[in-house]
Amino acid sequence: MNLRSECYSSCYLAGGTHLIPHWRTVERPPELVINLKRVAPWNTDDLVNTSWLTPLATISDLQKHMFSHPGFSGLSTAAREFGAPLIEPLATVTGNLAAARSNCALAAPLITLAAKVHYVSIVGSGHVSVDDLFEKPGCTTLPHGALITAIEIPTPPPNSHGAHLSLRGGTTSSPLIVAASTLVELNDDGTVRGGRLSITNAASTPREVIAAQEILRAHTRLDDIVGDLGQAAADAADPDDDRWGSAKYRKRMTRVVTERLIKSIASIPTTEVATQ
Repeated sequence: MNLRSECYSSCYLAGGTHLIPHWRTVERPPELVINLKRVAPWNTDDLVNTSWLTPLATISDLQKHMFSHPGFSGLSTAAREFGAPLIEPLATVTGNLAAARSNCALAAPLITLAAKVHYVSIVGSGHVSVDDLFEKPGCTTLPHGALITAIEIPTPPPNSHGAHLSLRGGTTSSPLIVAASTLVELNDDGTVRGGRLSITNAASTPREVIAAQEILRAHTRLDDIVGDLGQAAADAADPDDDRWGSAKYRKRMTRVVTERLIKSIASIPTTEVATQ
């Protein structure tokens, strides 16, 4: 941390799947690169458990971990759909978040799970929720030179189910157009009692759909609020035009993806959710 703070043109390197290609396209790469893989205490066999991800936990590590609670289904799906097999053993979860890109693949499910990012810096240590982590594209709310030490993932509530759905511009490895994640809490009779919804690549940074929290406390059938949640997601979206689609198209697809996502949970038999 002292090296990072003393040299402004420096950065941490864990997986490097985003940073190294980026450096090849810029005129002035960092003057100092700090390789976190040489931090001995972090090179352990237990990189992922139910509640914690270490700084060097990769996408492959996340894929291999068996999350038994159905509330983790959205995170498991996002990890499986992350990218090319050659990238997944190198790309770290913390690096994916720290890059603070609008298409951050794992941010949406981690937001719905109320995950926290723990960090240390020269001014002290602390934690911040993932939904408060992103300030703007390429910039987090962490102090300058802060080092992420862990990601804490609380166990989802009983009778809850997570899901994640993404839309890509072609094959499963094509660039992301928009994605949505949700964690829905259900009563034994199948009515909804709470939950969260978040979207990725539908705005400058991943974000939670705040209005969805009230909608998901309606104590009604999930089928009855599919349209309301889809509209709330579209209202929260603020995308830009790019080569894969206009802002208008991406906003419309945010609603479509969200509605399909909610329908996928609504189709789960009530008895199956209640017993999980």
